[in-house]
Amino acid sequence: MAAASARGQPVAAGLSCAGPFAFVATPAECSVWAYGSGGSNGRVHRLAIPGSCDAAPAVALVAVGDASDVGAVVCTADGQLRYWDRVAFGLGGTERFRSGAVALGDSGDRCAQVTEVLPGLVVVATAQGRVFRVVLGDGPELDAQPLGRGAYGGVLGRVSSLLGAAADVADGALVGMACGSRADLRHSRELLVLTRGRLSKWVVSRSQAERREYSMDIARALTVAAGGAEGVRVLDVAAAHSGDAWVLAATRCGGREQLAVALLRSGRASEPDVVGMWPFSHVPAGGVPASARLVLPDGGPALLVAMRQTVVAAVATAAGIAFEAPVMLSSDAPVVAQGSAPGAGLLLCGGAGVLRMAVDVVRVLGAAPQAQPSAERECQTQLEQAVFFGSAGSPLAFPLTPQAASGVGALETAALRVSQAILDNTSHFVADRMDLGAHLRERLTRARAVMQAIASCGLTMELSDAARLQLCEHAEKLAAAAALWDHQDRLWADGGSAPSLLHGIAGAFLASIGCQSNDPLRMFLRHHVAAIGDLLAQLRGPLPGASNGRDIDAARVAAFEAGRIAHVALQPALAYRAAHAQLYATDGLLPPERWTCRAAMAELLVQHVDGLYGLCRDVSRSHCAAICARIDAAALPGDPAPSPTTAAMDGRLDIFDAAVGTPLPPIALPPDGDPHTSPPALLRAALDLMPALAGVCCSVLADRIACLQHARPAEAHALERRYDTVRPRFLMCLVALGRAPDAFRIADEHADLRSLVALVFAADRANAATRLHAYTQRYGPDFSAALLAFYERRRAWASLLRAADSAGDAALRAFVDSADPHSTTAHVAWIHDVAIADYAAAASRLARAGRDALGVAQAHTLLSLSKLAFAAVASQDPPPSDAVVEARTRLEDALELCEAQELLSRRFAAGVAAHRGLTTVAWRHCNDAADQKAVLDAAMLTTSADLRHARPALYTVYCELVRQVWNRTTLAAEDMVDALTFPDCPEHSSDALVPDRHAMAVDILSRASFNMPELSREAALRTIWRRVFLSDDWQDIHARLSANVPDRVLRAVLVSTNLYATLHSCLVARGLAHPDWFLPPVESFAASDMEYQVSTRLASRFVRPAATPSPDAHPPPSTTTAALRKDYAAEDECLRVAIEHGLGEYYDEILRIVSDQIEDSPQASGEQPAISDAEDAQMDYE
Repeated sequence: MAAASARGQPVAAGLSCAGPFAFVATPAECSVWAYGSGGSNGRVHRLAIPGSCDAAPAVALVAVGDASDVGAVVCTADGQLRYWDRVAFGLGGTERFRSGAVALGDSGDRCAQVTEVLPGLVVVATAQGRVFRVVLGDGPELDAQPLGRGAYGGVLGRVSSLLGAAADVADGALVGMACGSRADLRHSRELLVLTRGRLSKWVVSRSQAERREYSMDIARALTVAAGGAEGVRVLDVAAAHSGDAWVLAATRCGGREQLAVALLRSGRASEPDVVGMWPFSHVPAGGVPASARLVLPDGGPALLVAMRQTVVAAVATAAGIAFEAPVMLSSDAPVVAQGSAPGAGLLLCGGAGVLRMAVDVVRVLGAAPQAQPSAERECQTQLEQAVFFGSAGSPLAFPLTPQAASGVGALETAALRVSQAILDNTSHFVADRMDLGAHLRERLTRARAVMQAIASCGLTMELSDAARLQLCEHAEKLAAAAALWDHQDRLWADGGSAPSLLHGIAGAFLASIGCQSNDPLRMFLRHHVAAIGDLLAQLRGPLPGASNGRDIDAARVAAFEAGRIAHVALQPALAYRAAHAQLYATDGLLPPERWTCRAAMAELLVQHVDGLYGLCRDVSRSHCAAICARIDAAALPGDPAPSPTTAAMDGRLDIFDAAVGTPLPPIALPPDGDPHTSPPALLRAALDLMPALAGVCCSVLADRIACLQHARPAEAHALERRYDTVRPRFLMCLVALGRAPDAFRIADEHADLRSLVALVFAADRANAATRLHAYTQRYGPDFSAALLAFYERRRAWASLLRAADSAGDAALRAFVDSADPHSTTAHVAWIHDVAIADYAAAASRLARAGRDALGVAQAHTLLSLSKLAFAAVASQDPPPSDAVVEARTRLEDALELCEAQELLSRRFAAGVAAHRGLTTVAWRHCNDAADQKAVLDAAMLTTSADLRHARPALYTVYCELVRQVWNRTTLAAEDMVDALTFPDCPEHSSDALVPDRHAMAVDILSRASFNMPELSREAALRTIWRRVFLSDDWQDIHARLSANVPDRVLRAVLVSTNLYATLHSCLVARGLAHPDWFLPPVESFAASDMEYQVSTRLASRFVRPAATPSPDAHPPPSTTTAALRKDYAAEDECLRVAIEHGLGEYYDEILRIVSDQIEDSPQASGEQPAISDAEDAQMDYE
């Protein structure tokens, strides 16, 4: 058939009702074979077809009185007949035949069907419905006589003959023929002929004339019987053993065709009545095909409706259809012919041979009427058929019908029931074999077939996510169970001294659920596979069944075997999940928890990986010095840091000693041996198991983190942090054990880029450049970021800043931009900016690094370099942007702050030198540790005893600031304000220490305010002006100017104050804007920001930092905060007294004096008044 189809030839096929024979015919040849004897090529008989028609011939295999042989009648489309009385055992072979012809005339008709009516009698029907009788006698030629002469018996027949009844009785296109029961006449039989419009019943005999019993308008009769049908199309006819006729038809209702069968019953010579017409439940996809055929084995009541891919088996009686079951055929086994045998129907299927299909009529008709099965039950039945009988080699297909899967949750419920029955071994379709390994593999195959059957019908997404995950979990557990049994079976087969650990934990588990068995492992794997996760959890506790090894401690052997059991069970489960993720459509699904990644399972694996590494360490001490030395030299992530330096670099990914990074030399371990009795064999087995178990552990931890992300994010975050420690630890363990390739593979599988970088430098430095380039090409910017982070943790700045190409430049720029702008990485990135001529970025980074520098000299150097970079920017085209100009202004401000602190440092040193009678400052040590008294001298020389006793807490703060200035440590702007404004000892040339110090403090604050919080800026400004006001004796000034004082004296007294000098310097010399940086006395009290100054800024300086940070660090004592509040309150009290003595009026008058002086200055200088109204002052400042 395949060859004919390839050539485009028409093909006909059929079965013999007389024996186990079938045929396939093409226009040139008819092949006949006995399928009952195997259908081998030696039993195929090829018959030549007469003529040269393009259409396939009509063929009938006829009985010859011997069940071992068959005859064949062939009629070509143009009417050429050929008859072989014996095909298999004919004396003349296939060349011995008789011929004849059917007189078709010039009507354009063609022969369409040949049917054996009786032994030695066949009928030939044409496409136009004409029927010819052919007697297979002993004559040399075959004679075909048309039916019709003397068709009606008795008087009617004779009248018909006298009236010249036509021999041609065609009444429409032929649909089908069927042979009924034997008639009263000897050697006669009933024949039903169905055309499109009529159904005729004939009595045909070998020796007597044929007789037509009736001819009825079948189309009209069926249309009436169908009720509201829009139309009826007849398809086939079959005769029942009772003499009734069954007609297969297609009814159209509501625009949809439906299969139906009608029962016709009549008297001996009367037109039959339609007893009933019943539709089938099965609705063929794509409509009812015209090739549908009806088969009645043994004349009913069982019947088959054969279509190309579907066969509907049914039981029909006069009461209707009592049973119906559609049977689907695979696409490789379409129905090409149908027939009947005693008790069954026969189907000839392309690619599958002959199928015998029988219906248990007694069971169907004898059973009590049952309600329509639920959608779940019907769906479960279809699914069980597909799972247990729909194998790849079977011609039957079991697709899930839309009707069965249409119920709400029906498919899901059925799938879970079938799968659970397979998992629990409660399905009666699974044979309980003695071979447990084969039994488990069959259950695994069936469990997978559940999802395959659903997926093949395109119904995967009809299942919920939870259902698909559960189906996958069932199969995973069976895969794990099969692997466990194979492992134990091999141990028993080897006959070694392996511990019965798996047997023991199975017994312990069964005992925990109240079961007892002499063979607990078999019992568990047969009936309790669903609890395999709980079984593995038994490996965390005391391990039962450890054997007494002769050369090694039994606990080590049991620990090794426990790790191997965990790997053997979980690896197949994880592999099944990964391999079938597309089948179950589970990619991206995150269930709350999977059985393989429960908390107990994750802890179990971590415990056994660590234990296995410890086992390697302990055994290698006595049996492998090379491995022992590598383990001792390894600094694993999670181990205590060998030094504070490595701890500061990174406690999770430390670089190995050079000895560990080198390849492992050949190990003198036996290639084989029993690991349960031989320590060297145990060490080798542990080394081989370690990579596999570590890989499973990493997979389980990664899965658990993914599952917890949405359900319990806090727990997921904690586990992820632990995983970031565990994973690199395991990978570095593998390097120490000489399994670096496995470490690279696991890190690559989990895209652990940080570990990949560390592995490159720890295990393969010789090929570092090649590996780094390959990983960069594979992972792109992500790996570049991990590599740069590695360099950053190691403070390998030269490697970090070395970019090989433009892609490296882009990756480095992205990494630096994402870093903390105050980190060391950001501070050194200016070198890369200079290398790529990005001077604006270099200037900005240098300026920030200068402001963040802890030392004044370093800050001054970085800021000076930033100034050079800004100069380079200014020389480029186009001109620098406003942002660059603003940044340069801020740079100048930062340089002013550095210069002010350097000036203050020199003045402190000069004051101490003068106090000690020295003429040079070369004696000055670099820090206070070398000369602690110098700091105290500098602090005492710049403050009065009254101040030190009146405000002791603030004096303590001032001493700390002097120490920082002495050590050239960078001070914040607020600290500079305190260092400049707190001193009050003019008799020791305090003002000469830093001339114009109060005005300098205001100037510094104005320059540094752009990156200060508003609260800090306001507090510092109040501190400056409060201490400016307290630097003059206003009680004495008020007494001198209280009465009878001329203006000249008033002016002279006020001009001699420090307040005047500060205002004059701020407004005239420094050009500071009024009123932005000025405060009147009533707005300068410390009470406004007391809490900020005391609790936030100063109190923490009284707590000495601990050697190691502790979460139990205590806040500063309350006595300290109280003392600071008391000192600030004392300043406020002095200010209040000064205000009572006219400070407010004196402040206004001095401000007017300075303003007058500015206005009286020569206009030719082009200077504008520093104070006019607020708008002009703001404009001048800008």
